[in-house]
Amino acid sequence: MGRWKRNRLIVMGVVAAVVVAGGVYLVADRLGYDEQIEGPNSAYPEALGSTAPEDLSNVVALANDPRIVDGLRVERVDFDQDDYTEDLGVAAFDLRTGEEYWSYRRESADLSRLTVADGQVYALWSDGLLVRFDPRTAEPTWHAESDDTDGVRYLRATDETVAVVGESNVTGFRASDGERAWSTSLPGDCGLNRALATGGAIVVKRGCGNDGDRVTLVGPDGEPTGVDSGDVTYLVRFGEGRFGVSDLFGETVVYSADSGERVATVPPAGDAFASYHDGDGELLVADSPDATEEGDIAYMAWDVADNSELWSVATDGTWMAQGRPWLVDGRVYALRRDIGDATTRELVAYDAADGTELAAATIDLDEHLTLTEYDRDSFSYSSDVWVTVSNAADGTITVTIAAPFPGRGTSGHCGERCSRVYAAP
Repeated sequence: MGRWKRNRLIVMGVVAAVVVAGGVYLVADRLGYDEQIEGPNSAYPEALGSTAPEDLSNVVALANDPRIVDGLRVERVDFDQDDYTEDLGVAAFDLRTGEEYWSYRRESADLSRLTVADGQVYALWSDGLLVRFDPRTAEPTWHAESDDTDGVRYLRATDETVAVVGESNVTGFRASDGERAWSTSLPGDCGLNRALATGGAIVVKRGCGNDGDRVTLVGPDGEPTGVDSGDVTYLVRFGEGRFGVSDLFGETVVYSADSGERVATVPPAGDAFASYHDGDGELLVADSPDATEEGDIAYMAWDVADNSELWSVATDGTWMAQGRPWLVDGRVYALRRDIGDATTRELVAYDAADGTELAAATIDLDEHLTLTEYDRDSFSYSSDVWVTVSNAADGTITVTIAAPFPGRGTSGHCGERCSRVYAAP
């Protein structure tokens, strides 16, 4: 398929058929969205695999915090090469070749938030325009107007709803056609910490100062339900339709996303463990950032049904756990840091059934970070850089390395955040 560009600058109410190199393209632009879509530029790339990789020797892409859809990495792109201005849009790249598959930008607004769900891409723009589009063509399926352009922190999608999550409000749009379904105010004067989509619900965790943390479940109908408050530390994924609320050095409570009712209570992971961080509906996995001496338990898995420890992994004294573990496709992906050399991290895959180490790959942070000699005098590789397993989809695992300080970019291929995408060779 040839490379071609589409400009959507049609006056209100006009529907036009435009003849382009790829054939006849039907345009309908009710509000003048000034969309500029270039591509697709090749055949659509299929997924690299059906499960997350066990072999970690193959880095297929270095990217800017991408969302993986089939064989594409979809990510934020600055189309303006000027160091002092930005023109933020979104582009998709073929994971196998690295070639741009399509790009999508708007002259009047910058990309604000981006998410992927059920094989569709959702983009929220700085002027409040919410767009769903097909990753195969970048052709918009629908447009919707969001009133909340200030304070938006997250864009989350369930099977039925796309939610724009702000500091004090959550607005849901129907995923099928973009119609506004509901808008919900969140109680209290609190700061937003995290939002999680599970089942048909959006779960929001907010910090409320002296009142502690507050977790609110926003159901498919937009009705908010307070499910927990107090010393909440983490929201934990726990399979489809359930989620966990974990206290620091305390218990983890598993809730139903349908009813908000408790379905399980898991005791503390142990004195050395901060918290459980991830789950898959059967297991919860925890890490201990304080495990540094030989024999200290660094990772542990808990069988929720049996209410018992399934396995644990001890450090040999040369490495420590760093970053939250990610549980997917029968494997636990975790990061560890060499105690004597903080300039590297190691991505490790464990068998979720028994904790056996399956594979490991070293990440050299200097390949990603741009540091001047002045920066190095005060920079700490152990505390000034954040590394995490950030995504697992369509046969890939993504590790993201954040910029060490606000406002300073990392290496040129990934802007302020670097990501390494792994797939089976």
